[in-house]
Amino acid sequence: MLHPDTQRRLDRLHRISRHMDRAFRIPGTGFRLGWDSILGIIPGVGDLITTLPAAYILYESHRLGAPKSVLARQGVNIAIDTLVGSIPVLGDLFDAGHKANSKNVDLLRAHLHETGRREVISAEDRRTETPQAPRSAPTDRS
Repeated sequence: MLHPDTQRRLDRLHRISRHMDRAFRIPGTGFRLGWDSILGIIPGVGDLITTLPAAYILYESHRLGAPKSVLARQGVNIAIDTLVGSIPVLGDLFDAGHKANSKNVDLLRAHLHETGRREVISAEDRRTETPQAPRSAPTDRS
């Protein structure tokens, strides 16, 4: 179980990723797209604007203690989204399916839950350890 403050911050990042990647459902399909896809249609400026929430998710991941391996994977997701998304038409279609923000929040969530489980297991291990007899201090035989 995550600390309530950590859970609140993670929930906020999830809401941001949902707005950016899955805010709207295309009628008659199960396909969802978000503001990242819509704003990405605007040449140049759209992709720049959509990088800001992605950078915020990366920043918060760092603040929440994500290791360099998770931050690097998130950075690659952002780079791919930004670079491929900047290609007219093809990039916009790619943006609709790639959903980098959701992937990055999922990476962070997995790390936080894995870390939380490890902490619980460690605490249980400490409780079940058999106590050892205290060692006596070395005696001076001079």
